[in-house]
Order: sequence, then structure tokens, then C-alpha cells
Amino acid sequence: MSDRTALSRGWPVREILAKPRSLRTYLVVLSVALVLPLIIMSIFLMLGFVRSEMQAGRDQLVRDATSVAADVDREISGLVTVLDTLATSSSLLRGDLATFHARASAALGPRQAYVLVVDTDMQQLLNTRRPYGTPLPKTSNEEVARRVLKTREMKISDAFVGTVSGQHVINLLSPVIDRGEVRYILILTVNTSRFTPILRAGKSREDYAILLLDGKNQTMASAMPSDAQGLSQRTPERLVTKQGPISTRVIANEVWLQAVSRSHLTGWTTVVRVPRTTLDGPLWRSLYLMALAILATVAAAFAVIVFVTRRVSASIGAIREATGRLATSRPTLDWTPGIVEAVEIMQGLREAGDLVEARTSHLRESEARYRAAMLLGKMGSWETDFARKVRKWSPEAVALFDLSGPAGIVGGDRDELIAAMHPDDRHLLAKYHAHILAHDDLDADYRIVLRDGSIRHVAGRGLVLSRQPDGAPHVLINVVADVTERAEVEAHLSEFANNLAHAKARFEALVQATAQIVWSATPSGMVVEDSPSWRAFTGQSPEAFTGYGWLDAVHVADRDRTRAVWQQAVKEQRHYQVDYRLQHVDGGFRWTRARGVPLTTANGGVTEWVGMNEDIHERVKRAEQLDIITRELSHRTKNLLAVIQSIARRTFAQAQQASPQVRMFLERLQGLAVSHDLLVHGNWAGVSLRVLVREHLKPFTSNSDRSVDIEGPDITVTPAAAQNLGLALHELATNAAKYGALKATGGKLRIFWTVRGGESGGMLDFSWIENGSLVPMATGNKGFGSQLLDKVVGASLGGLVDYRILETGVAWHLRVPVSSLSEPQ
Repeated sequence: MSDRTALSRGWPVREILAKPRSLRTYLVVLSVALVLPLIIMSIFLMLGFVRSEMQAGRDQLVRDATSVAADVDREISGLVTVLDTLATSSSLLRGDLATFHARASAALGPRQAYVLVVDTDMQQLLNTRRPYGTPLPKTSNEEVARRVLKTREMKISDAFVGTVSGQHVINLLSPVIDRGEVRYILILTVNTSRFTPILRAGKSREDYAILLLDGKNQTMASAMPSDAQGLSQRTPERLVTKQGPISTRVIANEVWLQAVSRSHLTGWTTVVRVPRTTLDGPLWRSLYLMALAILATVAAAFAVIVFVTRRVSASIGAIREATGRLATSRPTLDWTPGIVEAVEIMQGLREAGDLVEARTSHLRESEARYRAAMLLGKMGSWETDFARKVRKWSPEAVALFDLSGPAGIVGGDRDELIAAMHPDDRHLLAKYHAHILAHDDLDADYRIVLRDGSIRHVAGRGLVLSRQPDGAPHVLINVVADVTERAEVEAHLSEFANNLAHAKARFEALVQATAQIVWSATPSGMVVEDSPSWRAFTGQSPEAFTGYGWLDAVHVADRDRTRAVWQQAVKEQRHYQVDYRLQHVDGGFRWTRARGVPLTTANGGVTEWVGMNEDIHERVKRAEQLDIITRELSHRTKNLLAVIQSIARRTFAQAQQASPQVRMFLERLQGLAVSHDLLVHGNWAGVSLRVLVREHLKPFTSNSDRSVDIEGPDITVTPAAAQNLGLALHELATNAAKYGALKATGGKLRIFWTVRGGESGGMLDFSWIENGSLVPMATGNKGFGSQLLDKVVGASLGGLVDYRILETGVAWHLRVPVSSLSEPQ
């Protein structure tokens, strides 16, 4: 017996597997191997889904219990805040119980909450459930009230029936301490029915039953399903199981799941219940439907497998027939079309040679694109062989590091990498080498110094391709990129962040230094909180300026305007700013600038207003005085210009007729006066470009003159720009009246301008075009007018001028930034 025979008998499974089988058999086995695990996995997934969904439902039950308890705690916290606020009422501390009764009733409103004041003998002194002065009994919550009297701490009672209301209520009790002694006990009593809407709002499912129990396990409020209104704490129940926070109970012959949450603030218990059939029933129905879907999917899969098996078997048969036909040199084109790939086998062999050539060409192109991308991205690579101590640089790396050649030496004085690195960064090489001893990848970031002395930042990655027997790196590939621009941007960003933090600190200090008065108001615009800075400035008492009483400190001439601006800002919920005179403790009134902003929530609601008043009295007075001085200066400048005109006329009286230069000087002086008159009329705040054009054309045209066409958006130009443009307009208009379109019969003058790119950062294109003019031929000798139009105006406004004298007339174009014509906003 041979060894092979013995081996075959010893391993029958191997013999079975080694026996050739048909493709159909392998496909069937493959199909079963694929579908069977799918079926098993689907079953496990379904069971896991059911368990997960059941657990999710129980977790939601716990979350709902916790959420409802938190809602109740928030309601109690709000009531505690109201109680603490009422406890500090000045009228209560003064013993003015009638006033306190009125204010407390107004403050609480329709909240199902009422205020009681009890003395140390537990006698009710007032109860907002009854009109003030109505005889009242002692408090029915005397035990808790005496604990408050003893501990001097706020307490929350359990539910009880109030003697005055006859309803189930709970009390929040707080001591009112005056001069170290408990003067009163302030009680905020709330009907337990107040908590029913909270429980209903906390129901994430309609079939939930929610109970709120007090510290004595009494039901305070409940929210029941519509079909289980009789269910309450008194319904007989029996505990079945308890797993963590979830317990299973039988209530009224029905199985319920229950979650409980206990409040640390009140000691109350929130109970959330739901029938188990309601919670788990849909899951089992889903499981049944999923099982049917899986069975249908498996059946469809088997059908597809049978179809594919037949198609593959038929294609293999066709390939076998085609191979036989090729062996006998018979045509092989008449194949049964089973699988496209089988038909394409022979065609693929014939095209293989062409494909190799095409891919070789494509590879060359890819290599070229790769090198172009490396150059454009300022990237380079090199390979380091630590065993041979050689480094091979790519052409891109040679250019990046400004090296002399592609081959280099590792280590020593001739190491190009060490020589190229910045002296302050060379210590990083030891760090990088220590890193690759234990890791295959490397991140590097350092600076290099080129031969011209410039410094560049590079960053890259390295990868150890192979290691030596002792574990030391053998071959390391590095790719780096020039990130100098990024490093500079990061440095600028860091500097900007530091400057921003410094500016923020200075701004906060400036706000604190300049805000003489700081105040706040309710969302409706009422002042309710004390402002020591307001009191210190105006001398008003807190009672005097609360509400709208602060308007009494505003000057009577400014009061209505101030009230209207404030009310409009509150109505529109926008920023508020107004200047008004405010009385001062030293006597008289001082100008202040009031600014306010609304503080809003995420949904846009206003929570309160905060603001400040800045003392601008001296600034206003200086502005008024400066306005008077400016008006006087403008008046005197105009008079001075008139005097210059008079002197010029008298001085050149003899030469005026004989000298065109003298007449031109006086005309230009008159043109300057036109611009000045417009600026004086506008208080030197600027002048309309349209008005400036019309005023300079007025001496040469009439309002009904149709030979002049003016169009363009109306913008305001600065005084300096108005004077420069005025000189140009006057020169152009004078020439047009003497030689051009304003003299010639049928002449046409078109003046137009446009603003491109927006008024803040755009350009103004201004054009003066004459047609049908009598312009003489231009000479080589340019006078002041030509120099003014060609160079002076454009240079003074930082723009470009195109001045041409054509056969059809004068064409003058000015292109200038809008920012040089108008004041910055």
C-alpha cells in the first residue's frame, strides 16, 4: 500500500473534496453557504431588535418619569423664586400689609397660587384668596409653619385640605426676618390641580398614566389615559417583578410597567405607568411581519440562485464548445449568449496587446501629471537608505531644497538635509530618528534655508518601507510640501487673535470707564430693579424711577420724544438709542446718550433690556460751539472770496479787455465760488453731484435747454471732491460755451455717470461727451485748463482721466473710486 493510498484512507473528507464536481454543484453549495448564515443572522437580528426595542420602551418610560419630575421641580423652583421675591418686599417689612396684599395679588394674577402672611402665633394676617381685612383662622399647616419658625429655613409641605379654600393645596413657607428676628411666616399656597397640566404635558404617549405623590405617598395630581380614568393610587395592585428602575405590577387585573422618579427638592414621587400589552404588543407584531419578510426574501433568493446557476452553467458549456471549435480551427462566433464576459474572452485576448500599449502611454502621462502636481504644489520626495547611507532626491525635491544634484549622503558634514535645515531646527532630526525606531510613520515640520538666504517652512510625512534584522529602519520614503504661506497665515492669525483679545479687554475696560449710568428693564419696558448709578446721577429714589418714573428726570422738552423712541424700540425689539437732557444732582440738566439692547432667547423672545447712559454734555456743548465757529468761518471764507474777486477786477481793470488770461482767471474764480456756495448751503457736509453739475452749467444753459442731457445716480461728494470736480466742470462748460456744443447750433452735450461694484467699494465712471461742436484743432502747447482736465483733477481724486478732442467734439472721462468722493460710513 502506497503512502498516498494510506493518506487518502486516513482523510476521507480530503478525498471527497479533491473529487471533481460540476459547476452546478459548487454553485448550489455556495448558495446554501450564503443563504443559511443570512437566515441565522436574520433570526438573531430580529430577536436583538425586539429586545432592543423593548428596552428602549422601558428606558423611555424611565426618562419620562425623570422628565416629568424635573418639570415639577422647575415649577416648584419658580414658585420658590416668587416666594423669595415677595419675602423681600419693602411693604411687608414695613408692616404695610394692605399694600403688600394688593401688590402680591397683582403679581400672582391667575396662577392658582395665593399668598398668606402668618404671625408667630400661626394666625393668618392676610390671605390673597380673601379681600384684605376679612377675618381669617389660624393656618391649617401649623406643623410645617412651626418647623420654619424653628429652623428659619424655607419648607415645602405635603398636600392637605386648606381651611379657607377647602381645596387640596401645598404650601411653600419662608420666614420673613427683620432685625435678626422672625417677624412673619410668608406662605405661598398652590392648588394641587396646578400640577395636572404639567403631568399631561409630560406624557409622550396617550396611554401613559402619571401620578404625582407627596412625601406621605398621597396622590396630589394625576394624568390618566382616556380609557382608564378610574385608575389611581387607591386601585388595588400587586408587584410582580422589579428590574432596576422598572417594576411590573398587576393593577385592576391588567399588567402594567411602572417607572418612579423621586425629587430631591420636594421629596415627592413621580410615577409613570403604561400597560405592557400596549408597550410590547406592536413589537411582537413587527417581529411576525419581519419573519414573513425574511421567508419571502429567502424564497426569492433561492429563485435568483437557481436562475443564476442555470445561466452560468449554460455559459460554461458555451465556452467549452468554443474552445473545442478553436482547437479544430472552426469558426467560434456562433455562441449561445449566456454571459457577456464569456463572449468577450477571445476578443479580450486580441485586444490585450493594444491595451498594454495604451496603458503604458497612460502611465507616462500620469507620471507627467504627477510631476506637474508636485511642482505646482511645491512638493518634493526622497528615499533614504540607512544601510547604505545614501539618499536619492526627486527632481522636485532638488528644486524645493535648492540642491546641487539628485544623489546625497546620509549623516556627516555632507548630508544635504542637515545642511538645508535651519540651525535652530536641526535638533529635530534626532527626535524624528528616535520616532521611526518604534513607528513606521512620521510627521515632520521644520524650516530650511536656501542658498540665497531665504527661509521656507516645510511639512511632510515619512513611511518606513523596510527594516533591518535588528529592527532599525532600512528604507524611508519622505514627501514634503512648502507650507511657508500657511505658516505665515497661522502666524498672522495668532497675532490677530492676540490683538483681538487685547482689543476685547480694552473695549470692556472702556465700557466700564465710559458708562456713567447702567440700567435694566423688563421685556415690556418697565424699570423694576434698582440702579445705584442712576440714583447717584439724578438723585431719584428707587420708588421714583421704577416703572416709567425715570421719565420725570428727563427734561420736559425731551420727554415725549424720549418716551416715543423707547416705546417704539420695545415694540419692535430692536436696539434703542436717543439723546436727551437728564437732571443732575448738582442742579440743572446734562445731555446724555442712552443706549439699550434686548437680551433674547434662542427662539427670539426678549428676556430683559440692559442699557447705559453716557454723559455727553460737554461734547454737545463743544459741538454747538464748533457749529457756530464753522458757520462763521464759512461766512468769512465766502466774504474773502468775494473780496478776492473785487480786488482782481480792480487790479486788472485796465487789462481785462486785452487779456484773455485775466478773464479766464476771473471765470475760474467764479466757478470756485459756485462750488463754495453749494458747500456753504449744505454746511460743508458735502454736495449732490447732480446739483453740482447743474449749478456749473446754469450760467451757460437754461432750464428748458434740450441740448444738455444729464443722467446718473445721485450721490453726495465731499467738500474737497466738490471743489476739484467744480473746477473741471467749470472749465468744460466754459470751453463748450466758447467753442463747443453749447455754442454750435444743433450741438448736443451729454453728461452721465454710473457706479459699478457698490457705493462702498465701487468705482464712479463720469463722462462729458459733446457732439456737433466747433472745437478748434488741439495744439501742442497745453495751458492750465488742459492740464487741469488732463492731470490735476484725476491726480487729486486718485483716479484716471481720458481727455480727448475729437472731430465730433470733446470727450472727457473720469474713473475714480467712490471712496475718494464720499465720506466713509
